[in-house]
Amino acid sequence: QLNSNGVVGGTDAAILVDEMRVRVVPPAYSGLSVEEISGDVPVRALAGSQIEVVLHATGAVEGANLSFNGSVNSMRALGSGRFSGTFMAQSSGAFEARVLADEGRAPAPIVRAIEVYNDVSPEARIVEPQSDQLLRAVPNEPTRVRWTARDDLGLASITLKYIKSRGLG
Repeated sequence: QLNSNGVVGGTDAAILVDEMRVRVVPPAYSGLSVEEISGDVPVRALAGSQIEVVLHATGAVEGANLSFNGSVNSMRALGSGRFSGTFMAQSSGAFEARVLADEGRAPAPIVRAIEVYNDVSPEARIVEPQSDQLLRAVPNEPTRVRWTARDDLGLASITLKYIKSRGLG
């Protein structure tokens, strides 16, 4: 039975995870901002993102573990029932945060799905001129070059490189 605090049994007997936060830290090159997720929702992350999990448990807790795709690691104790753990998201799966306590007193583990998506390679294309240009003399006006470029995350810059050759080469 739940008491007035929402705890099963007596207040000194139960262990409760009352908070869990998940932070998704994308790779620096992506330019994406850190996302903080709370509640029972799936996590979506760019491949190579670091996933940080922080949980708070009340009661006589001995520790906590964080597992993802077969790898189990101890979470770092932060004091006052808080624990922190991280892992790198390279493929989709599910992570599990488990509080360790005396047998039979630990709450059920918390499981969250993670969808990992890959960064699509950027695409750039020269639209004009539509083929190589042979200039027999130095042009009187600038040579126009039109291009298009796109990327799923966005483009910070683009550089046009060209070859200037003379004679037969």
